[in-house]
Amino acid sequence: MHASLRPTQYAMTFRMVHSAVRYDVTIVIYSESKEAVDMYNNILLFESILGTELFEKEVEVLLTDRGSEFTMAEEIEKREDG
Repeated sequence: MHASLRPTQYAMTFRMVHSAVRYDVTIVIYSESKEAVDMYNNILLFESILGTELFEKEVEVLLTDRGSEFTMAEEIEKREDG
């Protein structure tokens, strides 16, 4: 299915590849804006979709393009539990 994005919308993709288990999954989260807080909230949403245990196990690296929407890197890296 292809969805057209309005100029103010943004699609954030999360791709998880695991060759040993042989899966390749892409999850897309749509946002109404491309602000740093929206990207931060999308990462938290992605974690809630996977569940904390699976997120911690499978998500070792979040690769970004260093754009202005990823200026909350410190907040993204810190967890509530330290």
